[in-house]
Amino acid sequence: MNRPKRVMVVGIDGAVSHIVEEHIKEGILPNFKKVYENGVKSLNSLCPMPTITPPNWTCISTGAWPVTHQITCYWRHIPGTTPTSSNTEMNFSGERIKAETIFEAAERAGKKSLVINYPTSYGLHKRLKNSVVVGGSGLSVGTIQDNETSARLGAPYSGGQLFCDDLIVSSRYHPGGILTEMKDAGDWKNVDDMGDDPMEIEFDVLFAKSPFRMKRHTWYFLVRDMNGDGYDTVTLSPTRDFRDAFFTVSGRQEWSPRVLTKVQLEDGTEKEVAFLGKVLNLSDDGLDFDFYLTQMLNTDGDLWCFPREKAACLRDIDCVPTTKAGFLLRLLGWYDDEMFSQLIEMHNRWLGECIVRLMRDTPDWDICYFHTHPTDSVYHYLMTELDPATCSSKEANEHAWEFHRRLYRSTDAMLGKLLEEVGDDTLVILVSDHGSKADGTTFNPTEALIDAGLMVVDENAEPSEAMKTALKNLSPEQAAAARKALAEPIIEKSKAFPQRSCFIYVNLKGRYPGGIVEPEDYYKVQREIIDALYTYVEPRTGRRPIALALTKEDALLLGMGGEQCGDVVYTCYPEYGAQHGPILSTAKWGIGDLHTMSVFYGPGIKKGFEMERATQLVDIVPTICYMMGIPYPTTCEGAVLYQAMEDPDAYTVK
Repeated sequence: MNRPKRVMVVGIDGAVSHIVEEHIKEGILPNFKKVYENGVKSLNSLCPMPTITPPNWTCISTGAWPVTHQITCYWRHIPGTTPTSSNTEMNFSGERIKAETIFEAAERAGKKSLVINYPTSYGLHKRLKNSVVVGGSGLSVGTIQDNETSARLGAPYSGGQLFCDDLIVSSRYHPGGILTEMKDAGDWKNVDDMGDDPMEIEFDVLFAKSPFRMKRHTWYFLVRDMNGDGYDTVTLSPTRDFRDAFFTVSGRQEWSPRVLTKVQLEDGTEKEVAFLGKVLNLSDDGLDFDFYLTQMLNTDGDLWCFPREKAACLRDIDCVPTTKAGFLLRLLGWYDDEMFSQLIEMHNRWLGECIVRLMRDTPDWDICYFHTHPTDSVYHYLMTELDPATCSSKEANEHAWEFHRRLYRSTDAMLGKLLEEVGDDTLVILVSDHGSKADGTTFNPTEALIDAGLMVVDENAEPSEAMKTALKNLSPEQAAAARKALAEPIIEKSKAFPQRSCFIYVNLKGRYPGGIVEPEDYYKVQREIIDALYTYVEPRTGRRPIALALTKEDALLLGMGGEQCGDVVYTCYPEYGAQHGPILSTAKWGIGDLHTMSVFYGPGIKKGFEMERATQLVDIVPTICYMMGIPYPTTCEGAVLYQAMEDPDAYTVK
């Protein structure tokens, strides 16, 4: 029997398999080529509704559908509240998973798992005894995106870092940045050469989002003109003593070495943190500048590595995990695409090194699950430009493809490092949680519900500041439609509310505060909602955007239901909406494809085989368990993919 000794699940968020194959043909992805050409590729790999991150990675770790594990969307409805869009929170806590994970099932057989940067794994360490969990409460290690987890830890805001968000210290305004100006340098000590007319910046490090209570930390940038031809030498220090300096970089666009330093908490204790810095921009006269610092990650593993002592083997990695691989800060305009690419590469370099070190530190590991997110971020950022049918120009299309090639070269390098580490006795599975497509026409179900009289809003209410910002560049007609779509409902007059990516809720009396629908009218209102969705014509296209709408009870056909499911579940045609979410995983549009990547490689797997049967993300866990001879999770609902195996009968217990 050719039974795998171990399994490594390589999670590549949002990956579109046929685009990866194009790069394989170009010869730039040798490690993907090895897996694709010597393994089994699923041609019809599907995922549940909605096609979105937390629920689908949970399917991959449990073998259960969302109706069972109850991570049903990127966000969750806060129990006990009226199901409007405002009563939601991000949904990354493994403690909410109602199904048993493969990691728990494997531990029943004495097996150990490494779960690294895997969405919805934060908190699973409380259910595991011998496994390692790193990150999981967001899209990158050190990020806490789960609201409930943030509140429990005392963090004032979800979506921040454990210690310190990325910082930009600049002469111009950047959202979330530190706006300041150069001043003449103060009395610095132990500097051999201050150059001509030295200047400095004094700033407070921002720990506002951290669950740790930090003392005030004031740091300094010393900026020098060392050759008389412009300011080009930058030093960061916690004091005006050069002996304490964290780093000095000469020349613009240069990264600092990784910094290790200790920061103080209010209670007097200290934490060692790691970070890097870079000069993004510095004019010759020193007055125009952008200085960037990555997130600070505490090296002791507190709140991000379980058990904490496993973080010791990661301390000397020469970089840090980057915040969502730089995506959000690129959208905020902190830096350009070159910098974004560098942060993606740093993300994959840290993640790959982290996995290898944990494998070596835990040599008796049996299962490794990890996830890398930059692919999904890049599709949100550039998929519309990647598609020739939707790009803004030939130049934008060419730039997007070069950016995409660089993204996958980085991912391929990480994959190669891991393939070399695990050897030939390991089952390797490449998988994505969903695919991606270009931006389509915007669709908001609010408009359909208002038109049908199911939802009532105050269209004359003064818009919020956020809405004013969103409306200012729209035409009067567009602004009126947007105000209608974004308006808050009048709860006591509304029968239904849209919420999250694909749900409509009935405002049922006795179930929600302010409910007005009588229980005996529940099914009637469900049908009214479905009728309103199907008959709604989007005014800009003159077409109906809804592909499928089901009652909660009928949504069981899609593996959806339970307390965290709306009363109606809907999907859109792929020419509507953003990259993924309320779109079926069978959908294709342009070069976009919502099918998932699903490739199997290793002992017992056929070589160079294309599997035509429809496969589901929930099939991965039972296939692993069958081939490795470990217990199935008690709530596992998927099927074993016998067709991928050279000899499926070999694993049958006699």
